[in-house]
Amino acid sequence: MDRALLYPGQIPLDTDQLNQTRNAMVGLAKVCRALFGTNQVFNGLSVGPSSPAALTVDVAPGEIYSLQNLDSNAFGSLPADTTHQIVKQGIMLDKVTLACPAPGTAGQSINYLIQAAFSEVDGGSTVLPYYNASNPAVAYSGPSNSGTAQNTVRQGLVNVTAKAGTAAATGTQTTPAPDSGFVGIAVVTVANGQSTITGGNISNYSGAPNIAAPLMSGRLLNVQVFNSSGTYTPTLGTNSIVVEVQGAGGAGGGSLATSSSQASVGGAGAAGSYAKSRLTSGFAGAAVTIGAGGTGVSGSNGNSGGSSSFGSITAPGGGGGIAGILSSTFPILNGTGIPGAAATGGNIVNSNGDAGGSGFCNTNSAGISGKGGNSVFGGGAPARANSTGNGTNASTPGSGGSGALTLASGAAATGGNGANGIVIVYEYA
Repeated sequence: MDRALLYPGQIPLDTDQLNQTRNAMVGLAKVCRALFGTNQVFNGLSVGPSSPAALTVDVAPGEIYSLQNLDSNAFGSLPADTTHQIVKQGIMLDKVTLACPAPGTAGQSINYLIQAAFSEVDGGSTVLPYYNASNPAVAYSGPSNSGTAQNTVRQGLVNVTAKAGTAAATGTQTTPAPDSGFVGIAVVTVANGQSTITGGNISNYSGAPNIAAPLMSGRLLNVQVFNSSGTYTPTLGTNSIVVEVQGAGGAGGGSLATSSSQASVGGAGAAGSYAKSRLTSGFAGAAVTIGAGGTGVSGSNGNSGGSSSFGSITAPGGGGGIAGILSSTFPILNGTGIPGAAATGGNIVNSNGDAGGSGFCNTNSAGISGKGGNSVFGGGAPARANSTGNGTNASTPGSGGSGALTLASGAAATGGNGANGIVIVYEYA
């Protein structure tokens, strides 16, 4: 790599500085060529929906690498050099928003190709001060005091555009090929009547020369956690997912009002079932349902938890705990909620939930309710011990609520609520 030599007392020339910047560019270009070769490739430039949502997409900042002439035009006082080619870098520091309007005919859709190319332009036009030999204290304005503006920077940029395909009956529309000098980044599909673009409308362009793709294929891109029902939209670049589906927990059983010789103890609510699966296709737009935790009922059996699902993967909720009976004969042992049926649709795990603990009273003044069933995400609600009152609500996703406890001369009590289910999606490139 060349470096300019300068000497004390030397009269500086404009070519000294021009050669320094050109030599630095050549040095960087050689590193880029060694890393990426000579084919045009890009990094960053991810495409996503605009916010607020509209019929537009945002292209994130990034850069493109392209084999180009050293200088197609004169670089200041340095002549053009079209004999030598180097890998140049185009940079985009700010996002670019592109319009992708919907077709006007019912039943039709259109594919837009988001494409990028290297672009080199001279910019920073301004009127520069020049040395005035006749009166050095007063600078000329522009060359020969002409007032002419001149460019001050040669910019390597990224040119991104949305190239429209031909609208056709939905499912038959095709994606246009990149224009000469451009590379494809992403495809945006828009249907007639559509008013916004979502992540589900955007996919990677097949064969897009993204530097990160071969170097980082299979890496974890993102984790989406669903605590409420909705629709799954993959993060751009997602090629496979691992999804966990947890059904909701059942509520603990309630306890009855007692006389001075009696006690009543509720059993625990069961945890919801659990499924885990890895999917490599067909997951975009999957419906997500989050089961609600079962609710406790005073003096009665707890309600079961609701099922959670991701597409065809379903994890039923856990059963509610059994209500306590009145008894003056001790010890008392009371059963727990029945675990939900085994989950279905998982290709890694399909399991039942934990039944949790039974309620027990040794006397009418000492006892412990059933502890809530554990889910794969953690423990169920803690048991109530040696005091009359309601069971404890579960907090860990999919776990069961604990039973209620009524000792001698106590009021009826309510079992603790089960915890809601959850769906977690791990997204991989």
